[in-house]
Amino acid sequence: MSHQAHNIPWNVFGSNLKFRTKIPCADDATSLHFRFKPTQGKELTYFVDTFTRNVHEHADSERRKYPEAYEVPGLDDIVLDDSLTRKMTHAVRLWRSERRDKLGEVDEKPTTELCHHSEPDQRCRCPLSYNQRRMGSFFHKYRWSDCYKFFDDHKDGYISLEVFKTLLMHGEMDTLLKICAHPGVGFPSWWDARLCSCYPPDLGRDYLENALDAYLVLNIFLSSFPKSWAPGRSLDQDYRRTRIYQMMILRVTGTRQASELATHPHRQVFGIARGQLNSYSGFKYPMTTKRQDKFCGTDQPYGRLTYEEFLESQKTIDFLPSVSDVLHVRWILCEKGLPGEIAQLILDKALYKPQRRLKVPHDPLHPENIEELNKYLKFCWQVLVRSEVVARETGMNIPWKDLVSESTDRLLGCSCRKLLGRGEPPNDDLLWFK
Repeated sequence: MSHQAHNIPWNVFGSNLKFRTKIPCADDATSLHFRFKPTQGKELTYFVDTFTRNVHEHADSERRKYPEAYEVPGLDDIVLDDSLTRKMTHAVRLWRSERRDKLGEVDEKPTTELCHHSEPDQRCRCPLSYNQRRMGSFFHKYRWSDCYKFFDDHKDGYISLEVFKTLLMHGEMDTLLKICAHPGVGFPSWWDARLCSCYPPDLGRDYLENALDAYLVLNIFLSSFPKSWAPGRSLDQDYRRTRIYQMMILRVTGTRQASELATHPHRQVFGIARGQLNSYSGFKYPMTTKRQDKFCGTDQPYGRLTYEEFLESQKTIDFLPSVSDVLHVRWILCEKGLPGEIAQLILDKALYKPQRRLKVPHDPLHPENIEELNKYLKFCWQVLVRSEVVARETGMNIPWKDLVSESTDRLLGCSCRKLLGRGEPPNDDLLWFK
């Protein structure tokens, strides 16, 4: 069942789409395509309006869980207490280590140890420094940077932004609301931030757009195209080989130049390792791919490869263990006579830890994955709702209607869609969907 099915008219959106195995205006890809019904405009507007209203209503409900007003923290007040800092250390260390080229090396100290560098110290290699836990660290405001100058100008502000996003994605709303109580918080200025003109302006909202893209795509398939994920489906009807699904997967899991924090929860669910897909490089087809000649020179073959070929289009698939895989290996070591503590130490040294959430990998809509799928859809929805709550606290107005429309265009866009965007009807050659 699709998430928020009783509140959001997924069937209205889905009724305006058709599953096509070869779409001429989308490079002959397999995907979903608009039917262009006479009522399409009104129905999609109704969907977007209802979606937006539900985000607002859930944000109202979420905000009522916390105090109506917070005392404005002082510049030197610690807003990230010791307990929360320990809780966040692993996540912060992960995204900091991914950008160690710009942010510096990070110590692999235990999460129970906290930073005690109370004064700015260039030698501090703690994942979350003492100064970054102060209210003043969230005052950094974004300003334009020339190419290759972003981290020179914004290193501290970038770290504070990523900490802010980490708090939101982990649901630490009480702390976020305390931070947002100060009128000097700089988060709103980062909404359209970018590394430079070479990159999209999404550094301050990539986490939100990822959650929105995944939420829309999965719910559309769940609600309106059950044959695409039913057991025994044909390869041509598999939702995973569609252009819309493969574009979404690359977008929410692909390695990025700016920030990879927004990809972490999505990689765990979709079973994609860091570096498996790169959103800023072209596709390279393995020599074993039978269809290599057909797609030679194609940069973005979404919907024209099987899902397995798509995943290996840049790199051979890495194996990511699930919780059950790790427990099984631990059981084997204990069966060999090793104490549990030694078995766990071996697993830790081997970095053999859960990295995949789904029981059946690479197929989130598989019936055996329903529990994890529901958790994931709930997480995506909560990210949207929390974003609205935080935006209100900082005086921002998130343009939800624009975001949903942009996501739809990004995932379902094609040449005839662009023609319609200019008010021109598609010609007869494009009306294969009649």
